Amino acid sequence: MADMTQPAHMPRSFMTDVPAATMTASLALLSRRSSALAEFWRNCAEVRQPAELMAVQLNYWTRLVDDYQEAMAEGFSQIATAAEEAAPAPSTRPASASAARSA
Repeated sequence: MADMTQPAHMPRSFMTDVPAATMTASLALLSRRSSALAEFWRNCAEVRQPAELMAVQLNYWTRLVDDYQEAMAEGFSQIATAAEEAAPAPSTRPASASAARSA
């Protein structure tokens, strides 16, 4: 009869969690940037003076920088959270018990 052993549990690691965190942050950034672009073109249709055009452009570029900063912060926080979850739990055995076993 075949040996029915359970495969060893593979702990989560930084390398396996990075793609998920990157994808989540990238999709959020893509959503923010597409809405910013749509808003930019809506505002361009209402521009009547050169000063208004400059204000619309400045708003677009300011929002671009803010969106990228938020995406980076979100991505790093997800990676840090995943790394904390993947960290092995500290041993709960008293030091004397492990010393007695090695003797």
